[in-house]
Amino acid sequence: MGPFATANWPLRTIRQFATAPFLVFGTGIFSMETDIISKRGNKKFYHDGFIYIFDKLSKSDSSIKFWRCEQRGRSNGRIHTKSGTVIKTINGHTHSPSAASDQVAKLKTSLKRHAEESQEVSNVLINECVADIPHSVLASLPTTSSMKKIIRRERNDISLAPPNPTDLQHLVIPIRYKVYKPDNGAEEKFLLADSGQGSNRIIIFGLVILDPEEVTYIESQVKGVIGRSVVLECGQSVPTIYIWGFTRPGFSDIRAVLYNYGMGAKLQKMASMFGDVKVLSDSAALVIDNLQLAAEGRFTCQSLYDTNDGAKLVYIFVDLHVLVPITKPSVQMSISAPVEGSAISLLCSVENGTGPLEYIWNRQAALSTGPINVSETTDSLLNLTSVNRNHTGWYTCTAKNEVNEVTSDRVWLDVIYGPDQPAINITPYALNSVGYAAIEQDTVSMTCSAASNPPSQYIWFHNNSQIYTGQQFVIERIARSQTGSYMCLAYNTVLNARTKTTIILTVYYLPDGKPICTVLSVNDNQDIALWCSWEGGNPPATLQWVDTQRDGVDVEGLSSISRVKAGRETSNNSTYSCRASHPALRADWSCRTTALLPEGRPSCSATAVKSLEYTMLSCNWEGGLPQASLRWANWRGDFLGKAERSINNQVLQSSPTYSGKEFICQATHPLSRSRACSIQLEAPDLLTLRNSVTVFEGSDVYVTCILKAAYPTSEIVWHNNRNESVWLRPKKYLLHQETSWSNLTIREADGDHDNGTYWCTASNVVGSSRLSIQLLVNKYPTPPNVTISKLLYGRQRTEVVLEWMTQGSGDLTGFMIQRRPARRSLRVRGTTELEQSMTDPYTPWQIVASSIDPAIRGHKLGGMDPRVLYAFRILAVNHKTTGYPSEVKTPGRA
Repeated sequence: MGPFATANWPLRTIRQFATAPFLVFGTGIFSMETDIISKRGNKKFYHDGFIYIFDKLSKSDSSIKFWRCEQRGRSNGRIHTKSGTVIKTINGHTHSPSAASDQVAKLKTSLKRHAEESQEVSNVLINECVADIPHSVLASLPTTSSMKKIIRRERNDISLAPPNPTDLQHLVIPIRYKVYKPDNGAEEKFLLADSGQGSNRIIIFGLVILDPEEVTYIESQVKGVIGRSVVLECGQSVPTIYIWGFTRPGFSDIRAVLYNYGMGAKLQKMASMFGDVKVLSDSAALVIDNLQLAAEGRFTCQSLYDTNDGAKLVYIFVDLHVLVPITKPSVQMSISAPVEGSAISLLCSVENGTGPLEYIWNRQAALSTGPINVSETTDSLLNLTSVNRNHTGWYTCTAKNEVNEVTSDRVWLDVIYGPDQPAINITPYALNSVGYAAIEQDTVSMTCSAASNPPSQYIWFHNNSQIYTGQQFVIERIARSQTGSYMCLAYNTVLNARTKTTIILTVYYLPDGKPICTVLSVNDNQDIALWCSWEGGNPPATLQWVDTQRDGVDVEGLSSISRVKAGRETSNNSTYSCRASHPALRADWSCRTTALLPEGRPSCSATAVKSLEYTMLSCNWEGGLPQASLRWANWRGDFLGKAERSINNQVLQSSPTYSGKEFICQATHPLSRSRACSIQLEAPDLLTLRNSVTVFEGSDVYVTCILKAAYPTSEIVWHNNRNESVWLRPKKYLLHQETSWSNLTIREADGDHDNGTYWCTASNVVGSSRLSIQLLVNKYPTPPNVTISKLLYGRQRTEVVLEWMTQGSGDLTGFMIQRRPARRSLRVRGTTELEQSMTDPYTPWQIVASSIDPAIRGHKLGGMDPRVLYAFRILAVNHKTTGYPSEVKTPGRA
């Protein structure tokens, strides 16, 4: 009878094997989808008014079942289910849905089960099964005589001895053959497992006794390469019986791969998805040739050893990781010919390969002898955020993992750049104060060069007029009329980009441009210098500072002159004129400049930088000519850094010693007396209106911290009674913050979690302040005790009526009713008897009614399972405080 009988194993081994925590696998196992069973014992599935008959299991996933429409000749409707849920619908139905047909099928199944499990007369069984049938379906039910025939036929089948099966697949086991009754009258399971009808059916029989030993668990990890062979060990010796199972990553269910019950190893169909699976000779080790990726997961070898000391059960868990060799990588460039300065990425793509993958990038320049490593990255993506001409070359990518490494074909990166700023080389080479000089009638050669890819084209301009195309421009016997600016324009045809360089070639001509004059500060900002310049020309220009009041010349010189005036003698907004003369000029040129004092006064400020690590002192007094000189000094008068024009920023290391100290910015200008601004750094100072707050449980609490003083300004930060930032729990805490104060709201205060000290903190570059506020959350007084005065079942044990009364005095805001199962009626599998089972006394109580008005002393509960005997208790409630529970009672009948 099954594998055990043919294996001739000792009864002791079978008994121990039956009770050990051992999993038995087989094909064709599936869970009950519905309560509908056909006349032939097949499973049916009801969905959207149609009845389907089980067809077969999915080959790719044994947990998916295929069903076909019951009316096969009339309809091609099919569905796929997984774990009792429809996951796919195929084809339509040529007939209308019928809820009545489903109810009739379920009724027939119920009649068969009641006939098998109960000895009641037929009328009683029919009344019990028809009681829950909807009235709309009663007209479609079989006649009473037909239902009695179903009951008689089922009971006759049970009483007959089972026929001898032709094979294991068609063996039918009656219920009475599934249990064992020893002499003492007790009943034990004889049929331990049945995988269900199918070509690979597995049936296990045994007797239930206690497990004599602990189970041994062994875990290991194995790596294998796809397409190659791997060996999964299962102990040092060959066990009496063993089963190899497999669990996919991310799943907990185990599927059988191979088993050996003493009659040789039997492979399951799913083993083919792993490769060529076999058992190593003289062992239980699993050998997988031509390893496939589907084999990655946990393999479990459950082995049973029949030893002289009894049965020994060993679990061996082998986590198999399937490694895939790297295929030849390919390199794709986002742009094959990028422009210098642009961003480009090179992607190294590998079609197959187990991670982690390491990538090595190499570059070989056009004229270099060998490649060099590109150190920018070791990832598959090489990002060149600003490509330049040095990146030009051949690129290869080498990808490697723990199996192998492969190098890609090389690709060429051609960086387009330029033209750079051109450089002009003049022959013969001579300089003057404004540029280049040439002697009249000499031959002058000008050559222009600008780095570019592709090479530049060159265009020459003389005084902004195009005169020549080519890299070298030659002027035979230069004339004075050719004095001027010569510009070389370099042009990149691909980028349509242009750069240019201009030189001044002098052949005895006026200086370029016009005279320049301005006001400078000299003699430690006490005096001003009037400066005038017009350099170049041949001969140099003559410059003169003119006294407009007396129409006289104060200072005269060539090309550049200066005149110093005492600052105290100079009025604000005083204007001065510089006159320039040259033989080539028809009239003198002049330029004007004005001495100005900056508007307003200097301003000072302080800010924190780099997370309060440094303090930056800023002083600003912009405008004026010349610009004002600014310099910082500390409270001792020591200067900080050097003097700056218009703006002076000084960065100090933050320190508490600076609190209360003054820093002064001194400003000087030739046209004014010294001016200053100052700042005083202050550490934060916090205060609160209440250092201690007391509230009742469930109330919102408001606490406030006030920033009395701080410079630079500081933010107020709150921490709760567990020294956690309140920002971590936005639903519990609400912040309202202004510049000088912060309010914290603690929502629905809880006496068990919110009691304690709360902190507000303020910090800046010179110190910090921390203030504590004590919160005390009081619970409401305990309500009076409650006793149950009445607890009775209602109709059909689906509802109960409770009444209670209170004892003693106390505040009361409501009542709460709790229940839990006390006893459950269970049907023993394979028998017709009911067994009363006590539930776990530590089962938690379930709240079934709450917020009951405090004036009410009775309540009705419904929706209960009539097979379960429930226990009830009642508690009085005062706001958030719950009283002592009443005595526990179970209901009686009315």
